[in-house]
Amino acid sequence: MIGTFQAVVVFLLAFLPGASYTYAFERVVGPYGVRLGDRLLRFLVVSAVFHTLFLWGEVKIYRAWVESGALVSGGVPARDLWAAAGVYLLIPISAGLLIGNGTRHEWRVITFIFGANPQPTAWEYVWTQGKSVMVRARLKSGCWVAGVYGTFEDVGSSYSSAFGEAQDVYLAKTLKIDPVTGKYVDMVDGVPVCRNPPSGLLVRWDEIEYLEAQVM
Repeated sequence: MIGTFQAVVVFLLAFLPGASYTYAFERVVGPYGVRLGDRLLRFLVVSAVFHTLFLWGEVKIYRAWVESGALVSGGVPARDLWAAAGVYLLIPISAGLLIGNGTRHEWRVITFIFGANPQPTAWEYVWTQGKSVMVRARLKSGCWVAGVYGTFEDVGSSYSSAFGEAQDVYLAKTLKIDPVTGKYVDMVDGVPVCRNPPSGLLVRWDEIEYLEAQVM
């Protein structure tokens, strides 16, 4: 009969590839389906795929280390254990990073296999393109605001909430705009000018009546 400790080990070994892959994937494209049920299902499916792909190797290791009693008796060299653990983690993590980058940059092979739009809502889709986005929004109060969503050396990165959280967005830089008419105050070669010194803007979706997003 499998003991409690053994059951925990079996559970971790079964789900760890899926968890590692999901963590790496979401590091690139953001968290999708953050509900517990979504995560567990994803861990299970991805882990099943990896176990299927590497079943031959897993069976070989099981027979050589577990069935033979070498693991219990200390007959397996520590370097082999470290190597096996490293491969067990690195393959799913590498796959997650690769597919995450392919999804974010819309590689044809990745989008053909996994779909072009994995984001659950349009909100996540706008902010996960890996490009700067010029934003102009009319608030429900009637005031117009504008800014740039992106990463900048002088002020850092913008941020948007993930799926399942209250929808809000932080724009690392704001643009000069007339709060009444919604027209840009200052432009150079047709491009709106950022405020100087730079200032950020935090807006919640329930405060927005209309939002215009233009990829730069």
